[in-house]
Amino acid sequence: MGNDHWKKVEAGVMEKLGGERTGTKGYGRPVEDGHAGEFSVEVKHRKDTPKWLTDAVKQAEKNAPAGSLPIVVVHPKYARYSKSLVVVRLEQFQEWFGEVHQDEVEVGEDA
Repeated sequence: MGNDHWKKVEAGVMEKLGGERTGTKGYGRPVEDGHAGEFSVEVKHRKDTPKWLTDAVKQAEKNAPAGSLPIVVVHPKYARYSKSLVVVRLEQFQEWFGEVHQDEVEVGEDA
């Protein structure tokens, strides 16, 4: 029997975002893990988060002035700056952007 805990994690994250888990509804095509408003969400559930990444988030939180959103920008060596990744805690994302609801964006609406 396989471990299906990742499905619960996807569902839990999507609930936090006020979205919907799409799961394997792609019928053999690549599909997002979930959708919340304008956000297409890919959830990665791992046993451990790299310590260097966790430390970087803690450093950003410690150093951020009051009223700022602490983010970590991960830049791969030799990559364009625009290809860097932005990491932010989900709870802080929600504080800044509010709860995302499915009905906020109509299907087919231009972003």
